[in-house]
Amino acid sequence: MPEFEKSTVHIRDPERVEQIICGMIQGGANKLQIITDFDMTLSKFAINGKRCPTCHSKSIHCLYEILYFKSHTLLVEQRLQRDKLPEIVRESDVSLREGYEQFFDRLQQHNVPVFIFSAGLGDILEEIIRQAGVYHPNVKVVSNFMDFDENVSIDHCSS
Repeated sequence: MPEFEKSTVHIRDPERVEQIICGMIQGGANKLQIITDFDMTLSKFAINGKRCPTCHSKSIHCLYEILYFKSHTLLVEQRLQRDKLPEIVRESDVSLREGYEQFFDRLQQHNVPVFIFSAGLGDILEEIIRQAGVYHPNVKVVSNFMDFDENVSIDHCSS
């Protein structure tokens, strides 16, 4: 497999890994489901030697700090509006790994369920995936979500 030849790939027992992958292929897509984390798994670790931000860094970091270190109450008091999420994501430097479109598209074509688990904010993760054009019906984000009131500001957070 050409992916095994990359200098960034280190496998102790390549033959065993190949056997496992071949077994998954032989089992068929109808017996497959993908369970993954987001940060540094679906998103890039580094670009040009510089570490990439996670979904909770830079412009999004303040939301996480409020959520995890200052309580849900303070996050609600910030009155973040739902319609600001696309802008927050666009202005961040979060980047998905190379090949993500083919990965998500092929899984969608074969109706393979994809579960993305994250301790981050699900609203942000969903917006990242939506803007990347790969938030297909087979994708489910399992995370912490913000509840917005009728004024589309954060009412409270749930997990």
